[in-house]
Amino acid sequence: MKPHKACAAMLHKLLTEGKLTESDYLDNKVVRKTVSYWVKKHKIIEANGGLSERLFMDVQIGVSKEPLYPSQLTDTQKCHIAQCNIITVFDMDNSNYDVYAEVIKNVDAWKVIRTLHEGERKLSKFISLLSENGDSCKRSIIILNASDLRNAKFQDVIHDGCSWEQLVTETFDALKMSENQNLMKNRFIIVCFEHEGALIVDNVEKLSTLVFFPNDIEGQYLRSNQVKIYGLLVTFQAAITEVLACSGGGASVNIGVIEKGTSIGLSAMRRLIDVGYDNDGTYPYKLISEFIKKSYAEKPDTEIVKLPKNVTNLNLALLHEDGIKTLCYKIIQAGFDSVPLCIPILKYNKLIAIDRYEIESYRQIYNLFENYLFQKKENTPLSICIFGPPGSGKSTAIREITSHICNEDRYKTKYIEFNLSQMFQPIELLSAFNKIRDIILNGEIPIVFWDEFDSKLNDVQKGWLKYFLAPMEDGAYYENGDKHTIGRAIFVFAGGTTRNAAKFIETVAWEKNAEDGGAGNKLPDFYSRLHPTGCIDIIGINGGKSFVDTNELLELRRAVLIRSLLEKQATAKNNVVFLDRPDIDKLLNPKCTYDYGKRSLQQEMSKVCTGTFDYHWKFLGHQ
Repeated sequence: MKPHKACAAMLHKLLTEGKLTESDYLDNKVVRKTVSYWVKKHKIIEANGGLSERLFMDVQIGVSKEPLYPSQLTDTQKCHIAQCNIITVFDMDNSNYDVYAEVIKNVDAWKVIRTLHEGERKLSKFISLLSENGDSCKRSIIILNASDLRNAKFQDVIHDGCSWEQLVTETFDALKMSENQNLMKNRFIIVCFEHEGALIVDNVEKLSTLVFFPNDIEGQYLRSNQVKIYGLLVTFQAAITEVLACSGGGASVNIGVIEKGTSIGLSAMRRLIDVGYDNDGTYPYKLISEFIKKSYAEKPDTEIVKLPKNVTNLNLALLHEDGIKTLCYKIIQAGFDSVPLCIPILKYNKLIAIDRYEIESYRQIYNLFENYLFQKKENTPLSICIFGPPGSGKSTAIREITSHICNEDRYKTKYIEFNLSQMFQPIELLSAFNKIRDIILNGEIPIVFWDEFDSKLNDVQKGWLKYFLAPMEDGAYYENGDKHTIGRAIFVFAGGTTRNAAKFIETVAWEKNAEDGGAGNKLPDFYSRLHPTGCIDIIGINGGKSFVDTNELLELRRAVLIRSLLEKQATAKNNVVFLDRPDIDKLLNPKCTYDYGKRSLQQEMSKVCTGTFDYHWKFLGHQ
């Protein structure tokens, strides 16, 4: 999203409660080079001990039809800048003039700077000048958006996040690149992941924090509200500036102050998305200003996680202050809604995950579905493969993701499932394709789960594959010589004999290099028709060698499954299932392998529970 033409004017008006007139920027179609300076002069404490009032000196530089050059600055304006103890700058034009020099001279002022990379992979002029003055950098707060970094050089470094851990790790990698050495000289760096979270880096104390909404991921809130709003980063910057002022500024500013400002800023952006612009099309200055000020005294809506110095293989669940074992008990006892987990949690209908690797698998599937459904141009099926051990929940994942998409009311989809191991002749596929076509003719997009696609057909391993090549490539199939069009659909092929994606890709490579080029079962041809990122693993509760697994993560996955099984089976109102702490420890024990995943765990639960799964349950842990 491009910035508003007069973002600095909007920022100025928000901070000064609307003293700038609408015509100063709305009627001017060529407003540019705008920089807003704001100073907190002093406080007046009321006699009755109430809240303090703040007086502002308003200096607006550059709101004109032509760029404002340094020679146009009056001595009085320069004096105002020198007296500021907080300066907030919306540096989106990467200006090539020297007006910023006056700001940099004030080394005692805290500078809140919203900036971005130029398209030519360079930082803005302001950041380059600022880095040359080490003293000025000591009190600077740089605000970036992750999309800014992607639009510069780092689109292949910071991917659209499948998890918070991935976003944080890749953002750190981007900030450490040589192009960002000047940027990293500044005291604080805040990288916003749209309106869902932000990474804060304190380059002096060598601390970093993630402030985020655990139930969301980058871009989700705005997308779910289906609105287009300008001025979101202006809102965030205003919140940082306001909290900086309330903290007293000076040497008292630390990462805790920035965390509070970031939390309020994220909530304020969401508030703006919720209320939208006024009826006359203007930004709701008074409402947002009051929201920011009111939020200062309230408990933040976000969670704040202190990050370790080494973010490699980061898993936020392992940082939970109570420890994984206690977290598992809380999940089983009280579920997900009544317990403040303080860690990322993914929910797609009844599908729940709080382990990074599960979240990334499920989100990768959802993102593929979402992108395909949104673009509406592709007239052939989207084809992906998922792999996992028996009982890992492959069909459940696709079914619940489909239900979640249906609940969003943006797309009409329908889930349908076929098990190829239960078919014996290719002609049986025609019935399946006809059912798929009927769904399409009904105005819905079928999400088709082809279970055990790699099973045998007439003693030929992976013998079914050749019958999917035409539908995957052209979106068509043939019946009695007649061509039938399938069109838009999503095909999900679930492996039966192949347990993980790495092994599948290895087999494809081996078949491709074979003497017959894999012609016997068409595996390379089948693989070439899959989406480039469409081979995905569903981990399951036993983990796997291809994942960074620990005993704690296995316990965590099992706790989530135990809770979901208990909730699913608790249907009667006046009966109880007893599950004691030792029973839970036995079920969670990572040394125990459940050969058939969910099914085996459910059998073990039936042995240790008093009562049956048809009843409500009660946790008898020792409090």
